[in-house]
Amino acid sequence: MTKDVKVSFYLKRNETKKDGKSPVMARLSIGNFPKLSLVQK
Repeated sequence: MTKDVKVSFYLKRNETKKDGKSPVMARLSIGNFPKLSLVQK
């Protein structure tokens, strides 16, 4: 049995800091269900 694993990265532009930096979000999906969301600030 195999499952698709997908990792998506994107910027949260609505939370941009005064210095112009934005948090990076990562979403890990296994099969059709998102399993984990990570934020790196």
